[in-house]
Amino acid sequence: MADLQNSLLIYHLHFLILLLCRNIISVIAEETNTLNQSYTLNFTSFLVSNNKNFTLGFVKPFVDYNNNNTYLAIWNSKYESPSSPVWIANRDTPITNASFATLFIHHTGKFVINRTHDGHPIQLCPGGETNNNDNVNYNNTKAVLLDNGNLVLAEVNSNGSVGRTLWQSFDCPTDTLLPGMKLGINHRTGRNWTLTSWLAPDEPSQGAFTLEWNPNGQELVVRRRGMIFWNSGMLKNVGDDIGRKTTFENLQFMEGFTEYKYYRLRSNKSLDEEVFSYSLKYDPMDPSTYKSIQMRIDYRGGISFSQDGSALLLEDTCYGYSTENGCAKWSQPKCRSDEGTRFVLWACGLAPLEIGLTLLVVVIIMMKME
Repeated sequence: MADLQNSLLIYHLHFLILLLCRNIISVIAEETNTLNQSYTLNFTSFLVSNNKNFTLGFVKPFVDYNNNNTYLAIWNSKYESPSSPVWIANRDTPITNASFATLFIHHTGKFVINRTHDGHPIQLCPGGETNNNDNVNYNNTKAVLLDNGNLVLAEVNSNGSVGRTLWQSFDCPTDTLLPGMKLGINHRTGRNWTLTSWLAPDEPSQGAFTLEWNPNGQELVVRRRGMIFWNSGMLKNVGDDIGRKTTFENLQFMEGFTEYKYYRLRSNKSLDEEVFSYSLKYDPMDPSTYKSIQMRIDYRGGISFSQDGSALLLEDTCYGYSTENGCAKWSQPKCRSDEGTRFVLWACGLAPLEIGLTLLVVVIIMMKME
């Protein structure tokens, strides 16, 4: 009888443990777009936007399994994989051991990745804070991953509603421009929004190419290590009143460029800012018109709209030899002087040296250019 009671007790204990584990897993698996100040995000948890389009989490965006570098990233959940993130928080400071990494909101109102194994926290986008943070209660803030892919740190009002934005990832772009993001300058804050390519296909740190907005010329500019590589030409309206579209001068040579169908290019100039942005076109009656499109500059300087496949700039378009299609012409090295080049033959050598049965003779021929 005692054995039967013990068996029943063990059975009920197992059942309670399984039920408890199931409840814990359900809580963990529950998707949320919000990180409250009293919580942390680790490498097993994620933030997911309400529309399920974007996810934030710690990822290893590489095929190389020997590469343990981990990054806090946002990626398009529906159309892209974590290996193609649209934003990376710590592109120049990778985490080598993700199991020790946690994201939390510091009591000073800053976003911080804590690496407990080395004691050196990483602040997300230092200087990305907005300038309207006076009289903010930093002890009552929360982070929200919005449906447009923007990670926002905001003040929480006394009634529980979201108040002022204190920080946002859209102010700290990496290599990708999402609809609603900006390229250009804010004269009031001094912030300059630019894109910077990856260093290599499997290296997210800052690379050689940048994409910026030139408000004076109303054009996009790609620079390679600071030197102008390509410009889009002026943003202008083309077509008649019925089919009027906005495009760049140097995009017209791109066959198959179909930006008119899916998105609108635009510029805005005000006392506060001079910026470029784009928005998506969407006809609710035609689901095929919906595209989750992002503009990206790759590590070789090419610019494309993902999903649509349209290219603003092909990687092999510019070589520095001509100004066609918006390419910049670079100064070439001079191989010959204008007066011609004279050569003088110099010769020198060492006396023969016998080493055993081997006769070693060294002769050096030098060409001197005058």
